[in-house]
Amino acid sequence: LTNQNKMLPAMSVVGYADFGSAASNNFSNSETLIDLKLAFENELSQSFSMGYNVGASENFDNLTLTACLSVATTEKMACFAEYFSIINAAHQFHNVNAGFTLGITPSLQLDMAIGRSIFDAENRYFATVGVCWLINKKDGLN
Repeated sequence: LTNQNKMLPAMSVVGYADFGSAASNNFSNSETLIDLKLAFENELSQSFSMGYNVGASENFDNLTLTACLSVATTEKMACFAEYFSIINAAHQFHNVNAGFTLGITPSLQLDMAIGRSIFDAENRYFATVGVCWLINKKDGLN
């Protein structure tokens, strides 16, 4: 929506659609879930940035919150620490993770993180691996 202007953050709207029928047999269902987020980012210096967002997930049944601090360690690599939560009428899930991103090309990025739940009687540990592809008009897609 906007670029950063001094103290005002860069802002964008991010939407996701989760098609349950596309999942593997163990996770397949007939639901299509919609997520919508308002995302913000402030560049704090040439190396440090802070990203945060607020949104709704699972067809607006959940409130989602995220805050992330990132440091660029090289031109193509960054490390980050993140807090994220999912809040609904029945439960609150609070988590922290840390990891890194690696730019393979200007349009392709890999990421990896490990994390755990916080403020919970159960300790849940997790790891994530992701791939992000920037689609733009020069790739022939509109």
